[in-house]
Amino acid sequence: MSLDERGDLSDLSIHHQVAIKQYTKAIRTLREDLASGNLDLRTILISCLVVGCFEGYHGNIPLAFMQLRTGINMLHEWKQGYGDQYIFSWASPNRHIIEDDLVTTFGRLEISTGYAYPDKDETEMIRREQLWNYLSEMPPVFDNLTHARVYLELIFKQMEPCVYDSAPWPNTYPRPKWVERLPERLKHETVSNGENYCTSPGAIDEQPPNETREANESYPADFLQPDSYSIQPRLYLPPETRDSQDAVEIQLILGELECWRRSFEETMRRPDMEETTGSMMLQMHLKNSFLCAKTYLDDVMLPDQYTYEFIQVIAICKQLLAAFRNGESTNFTLDFGLICPLYICGFKCRVRYIRQEIINLLHDQPRREGFWDSLLAAKVLMWIRDLEEEYAGADVIPEWCRIRPYEVGFYMRTSDGGNATLDEYGREAELVCHQRISPDNFETRERRITVRW
Repeated sequence: MSLDERGDLSDLSIHHQVAIKQYTKAIRTLREDLASGNLDLRTILISCLVVGCFEGYHGNIPLAFMQLRTGINMLHEWKQGYGDQYIFSWASPNRHIIEDDLVTTFGRLEISTGYAYPDKDETEMIRREQLWNYLSEMPPVFDNLTHARVYLELIFKQMEPCVYDSAPWPNTYPRPKWVERLPERLKHETVSNGENYCTSPGAIDEQPPNETREANESYPADFLQPDSYSIQPRLYLPPETRDSQDAVEIQLILGELECWRRSFEETMRRPDMEETTGSMMLQMHLKNSFLCAKTYLDDVMLPDQYTYEFIQVIAICKQLLAAFRNGESTNFTLDFGLICPLYICGFKCRVRYIRQEIINLLHDQPRREGFWDSLLAAKVLMWIRDLEEEYAGADVIPEWCRIRPYEVGFYMRTSDGGNATLDEYGREAELVCHQRISPDNFETRERRITVRW
């Protein structure tokens, strides 16, 4: 099944029917072997990957997630039998049973699927301590891009709160309690930043426009240079929030990202290294990670300071998508790619033409990456854009009407419109959020939409 209309549709239909028949046959055989106890752990894990790929390709998000979560849980249980040092290791504790590549693949799936451990998980503190230990041993130069990617992914795991707070995730993904903040908070909050607060509807038009919002021009070439980096690794905060637990944690993460950046730049200076889609993907994820960390704290105006960095991420994504169109990639992968970073940037960046370009990139070149469907992501962003821009004046979206991503409910639906469970699926989702009524009123109204893809 193709995600677009390129090629001979009759041939695609034939191949699709053959794939379904073989998939059905494989599932039947797996069930028989599982019932008889003939399957080893490695075969079960590979089966979880196959089912996850097939169902994810068809957009059956909850079913695909259930399969991969089963594999993640089984692998963690197996690794725990070898001691605490393997709880989070990207390496296999016994390569004769499970090879490193399979362990690494499921480790990446924990990131790309939004897999989160419960707050009271007894292994969580051990895992976090291990992460810092691994990251403290980051080399000044990586052996290759694969080596660099492993260390960047370890940082991804450490900054899970920043990622989960950056955009709504479907409710089929377990989320830690610190992400589930109540929209009713808006009813009781006080104005913390008078400079960005509009006291009346008439004041909206009087706000000075962000000059980057008016400059709809092509991207300079230096946006794509790995050493052209404008985000400073230090978080500048007012004294009242500088010593908070969140701020301290974010500062540590920013330090690790900066260490990785220096090591990556030294690696790319080696004579045997050259710019590839793989190295560009790593650069893009680094920049997006800096943005997630820098804009994590509860201030919806913070992203406005990083318009240049949003453009950098988008510029690299455009180059990667152009390479994919030229045959360097397919329109489906189980791996973490472009959709989630573009989705996050689309939520955080309120510059009209930049947000529209993100939506176009997601919509015009449909692709699926694991559970991320670019068409669904585009529709979610269009809804948020329409809600916020309803009150935009001088191309500036005022603080009071901005929607916080972590306060958006994202509910998957079955084909008949009911709540989806992990053994059901549909191509429908309901999104719900609360938005303040007016600049001088802290009451909120519910905004709701059903999207289909």
